[in-house]
Amino acid sequence: MPIDIRPIVEDELADLIRVDNAVFGDGPQDDGVERVRARFEFDRSLACFDGDRLVGAAGAFSFRLMLPGGPDLPVAAVSYVGVLPTHRRRGLLRSMMQLQLEDVRSRGELLAVLTASESGIYGRFGYGPATTSCGYTLNRARTALRRAPDPGEVRLVDRDEARAVLPAVYERYWRRQPGELLRTPGWWEDPIGLYPDEPGAAFMAVRRGPEGDDAYAIYRLEIPWHGGMNDGRLQVGHLVGATPEAEAAMLAYLLGVDLVESVTLVRRPFEEPLRWRLTDPRQLRTTYAMDWLWVRPVDAAGALAARRYRGAGRLVIDLHDDFCPWNPPRLLLEAGPEGAECRAAPELTPDLALGPAELGAAYLGGVPLTLLGRAGLVDELRPGALARADALLGADLRPFCSTEF
Repeated sequence: MPIDIRPIVEDELADLIRVDNAVFGDGPQDDGVERVRARFEFDRSLACFDGDRLVGAAGAFSFRLMLPGGPDLPVAAVSYVGVLPTHRRRGLLRSMMQLQLEDVRSRGELLAVLTASESGIYGRFGYGPATTSCGYTLNRARTALRRAPDPGEVRLVDRDEARAVLPAVYERYWRRQPGELLRTPGWWEDPIGLYPDEPGAAFMAVRRGPEGDDAYAIYRLEIPWHGGMNDGRLQVGHLVGATPEAEAAMLAYLLGVDLVESVTLVRRPFEEPLRWRLTDPRQLRTTYAMDWLWVRPVDAAGALAARRYRGAGRLVIDLHDDFCPWNPPRLLLEAGPEGAECRAAPELTPDLALGPAELGAAYLGGVPLTLLGRAGLVDELRPGALARADALLGADLRPFCSTEF
């Protein structure tokens, strides 16, 4: 029987979630359907049906991505991708990825992004890892800050106040962080529900600074008692500050919570500022470092023209993109701090050659093309082209994304 691929209707959301749970080993979680419904975009869904059985799916959220230099773009944030093990190796994933990118293009979105469950899957569809996410832990008793920040006023909030306060704080943070995604209103219906699998009692703290609310943390506190003693653990699921000073103040609050032996931070940048705030930086131990936001140029010329650049320059790129054949095979980028233009230029001699995954990885300025060249993934066709490209792109911009979707 042929497989039918189409968007789902609202009554099929529970079936899509059951497929997602089966693919990722979560088991049945029907109580989470309504939480998902608040932010799910049915018109962006794709599902594979074997008869009347849903056997594979893909979806996307409509976010805005902050770019280097300050502008932002609407992007398709790909999620809920999976095929049941009974229907693997039939080309269903490839078909969904192709249909989805065609839909993204039809919406006028220049980029698609995702966070990958397996890092070996999405490169063949032109996605490249553009940001890094890390986890850290430290012993609270052996932790001291070199300089105490202005504490401001920190308060614990309930869900109702969080829904009213957190989005504005997050947007102020988003505006200063290349690589971050602006969340839609549905994502704030249940802020704690964004991190449902972490142990312990959940809390949300908001810091008020000189100009109003400017930082928040969503965290869980687990305090096991053993004969009058405890080894309390505090895990920070999400922490943002509108300014570095506000973020430092919120970190100081978290490090001061009583009955806590260890503090864990997840979904944090590779270059964690807290390390430099500690009197003993070795106390901040890295527990994991992994790729996080993957970027796919859907309209490569439009995406390159949309961002700002470190300096002024000109670059001719050979782009090998079989999966999105509408992208021109040769592009001329003329760019600078105030803006850029990019167009097809088949008549020009290229400076370098790469694929869409490599362009996506380097697009936000966090992955040097020079490094990808040393790995054999980018060809330098003119001497010094990779160094010039990195200087133009700002390969030390340190983009970061904290959003899980």
